[in-house]
Amino acid sequence: MVAFARDHSAKDLRGFLDVLVQNYRPDDHDNDAEAARTKRHARLSASLDGWWHLTGFLDPATGAALAAALDVYADKTSPDDHRTAGNRTADALAEIAHRALAPIDRPSGLGHITLTLTPDQLTTGLGVRWPSGLLASRTDVHTTTCSAKVTYVVGIPTDPIHWQPLAVGFAQRYATKAQRAALAVRDGSGCVYPGCTVPAHRCIAHHIRPWDDRGPTDLTNLVLVCHFHHRTVHHGKLAITRTPTGRYTATPTNRAPPIGGP
Repeated sequence: MVAFARDHSAKDLRGFLDVLVQNYRPDDHDNDAEAARTKRHARLSASLDGWWHLTGFLDPATGAALAAALDVYADKTSPDDHRTAGNRTADALAEIAHRALAPIDRPSGLGHITLTLTPDQLTTGLGVRWPSGLLASRTDVHTTTCSAKVTYVVGIPTDPIHWQPLAVGFAQRYATKAQRAALAVRDGSGCVYPGCTVPAHRCIAHHIRPWDDRGPTDLTNLVLVCHFHHRTVHHGKLAITRTPTGRYTATPTNRAPPIGGP
């Protein structure tokens, strides 16, 4: 052991010790490993400004699994993806969470969300709040309604807390499995942004004309975009256009963020 330690790092020495213990005292090794797992923890807490703090300490198996998932979802989408590594890791966690909330037959959707809003807010996207009470940006509202099953409860506030519902709105329609298969063939098996490498099964079936603006869930009104470029479209920085050959693409635009969707 001393001879091994002279020529190896502390990490290698610990690994060697673990191998020896596992080989000669496997039950003890298993018990030690289970005891060590009690140190694992994760904490997600909301701050007063609406942002979330994430801290934790993961056991080796969970850490390895999460790292492997992040290797997939945190890759750059294209050469001009200028997000930092930290940005991409945060976005990867968001995509993993969204996919976990989605029913199995809706692989690119989000979980069910209920939004309570006034008739004006339904049109403008301004002043809409998440169920937690935090204010949603217009971009958040419109990207969510593209990919989530959303129920709008339209009403008027009777005081700062309570609402009087006027009507229960509609639930967002999804592209069917057949439509998604057709989109994957038509749009080149992935996001239509030039150079984007995100495959079709990780993309959103985006409504070119917003669904809440009576945009139909038809192939002529749907296009595949990844989560990153989907948000960019709704933020008004990309526009979906049709090429002379009938293919769809996303091109940069300098116009201001839209009020009622793209």
